Amino acid sequence: MLAAARLVLFLRTQEFRDSGIEMKLSSPSAYPTDLFGLLKEGFRHIYDPHALYRQTGVVLAGLVRADSIQRTLFDDTARIEKMSRVYGAVDRLSEKFGKYTVHHGASLPTKRGGKLQAQHEGDRGDVPNRKTELFRGENKRQRLGLPVLNIKV
Repeated sequence: MLAAARLVLFLRTQEFRDSGIEMKLSSPSAYPTDLFGLLKEGFRHIYDPHALYRQTGVVLAGLVRADSIQRTLFDDTARIEKMSRVYGAVDRLSEKFGKYTVHHGASLPTKRGGKLQAQHEGDRGDVPNRKTELFRGENKRQRLGLPVLNIKV
């Protein structure tokens, strides 16, 4: 497993103008909960409520092996060990039941009405026909990789 020492957060407007910020972590981390607070602070710094955005991105930089991180006397090793066990369990659940089985509660405000939805559902877009008109035997998570051509005969 790799841990990030720096984060790069960027926003792209509808006019393709980019703004971004690079943030350095106090110590490398591989756990999203360690990154959320710093990302929230960086987002507040570059976000303009009057601009329309088309893209948001986060880049994890300065990657190092998580097992080679040198901890200091002041690190909360009990919390770090607990996080390691929690995220290990999440990884095992994801392997067994699929990658969207467990997700962070902190990300719920980004979902419309608390439901997990496609990225562009709602007032900014809709679900493609290929995702709503499933073939026999398909379900939302298991689909055949066949394009559907809307040709009227």
